[in-house]
Amino acid sequence: MCHVNIQSLGSGELGPVSPANVKLDQVRTILQLKEKFDFICLTETWLNSDIPDENLALENYVTYRRDRGDRGGGVMIYDNTALPCKRRSDMERDDLELIWLEICVKPKPIIIGVCYRPPGMNRQQATNFVEVLQDSIHELKETNPDGIFLLGDFNDRCTEWTAIQ
Repeated sequence: MCHVNIQSLGSGELGPVSPANVKLDQVRTILQLKEKFDFICLTETWLNSDIPDENLALENYVTYRRDRGDRGGGVMIYDNTALPCKRRSDMERDDLELIWLEICVKPKPIIIGVCYRPPGMNRQQATNFVEVLQDSIHELKETNPDGIFLLGDFNDRCTEWTAIQ
């Protein structure tokens, strides 16, 4: 699995999202075909509901996305169809740019997620972000997965990170 802050999958000077789009082509040629990642997690997709999934498709991948709806933000996961997965939207939160996927393997599933925290949050917003993310992770832990992997762009300039317990 990999994570890339794509910072606009297809807007502005790059033109509309289409198979000829520069960044989408880079995702396809580098991450899908060359590196062969099973999960490609993207942040800052800058997409909205005007852009259909068909315009973003990668062969043999399922597209899961959560758009912010206005300029900036947005998260997406491309999932290789060879791996049985299901989206865990029941564990996602309305106030987070976050997607969770459950990889359906035996004996226990594995959870992967991608999250984006926009820069410029004040102390209260940042505290709320962490609390809501912790709640989501704690709920996932109660499902007893084999592991939880969270990728993303957290836009935090901390000098020290500690694990969420």
